[in-house]
Amino acid sequence: MMSLTVQEFLRRKGAIGLLSMLHERPMTYSEVASQIEITSSTITTRRDEAAELGLLEVNLGGGKVGQKKVYKLTDTGEFLTDEMARQGIVDNYRKMRVLQELLDKQTEDVGQWVEDNLSQLGKCEEKSPP
Repeated sequence: MMSLTVQEFLRRKGAIGLLSMLHERPMTYSEVASQIEITSSTITTRRDEAAELGLLEVNLGGGKVGQKKVYKLTDTGEFLTDEMARQGIVDNYRKMRVLQELLDKQTEDVGQWVEDNLSQLGKCEEKSPP
């Protein structure tokens, strides 16, 4: 595998999200997956890339049912995400997630409205210009 720079990593899909989530606290894979809009294989790839770059480590943490792998930022990862937070990136990522969730809910609502109003929608015809 070609060696990746931190700058290249940050431009990859999901990298900012992963680091932003871990800036709050260490998280398990399932916690990260529930907070980020990328596929599981992309999460795994970004995790491996971040680990290779020395930005995060995967440790075993105690869980109610056995040991769980916990993703935790390294000192280097903390240093980077502190700068991301200072520049507003972490906060903007969180705002974007809230807006994405709102948009998803509104899209569901309009989908339900369409279902409830199919008969009226069917009566709408394209009006031809005069």
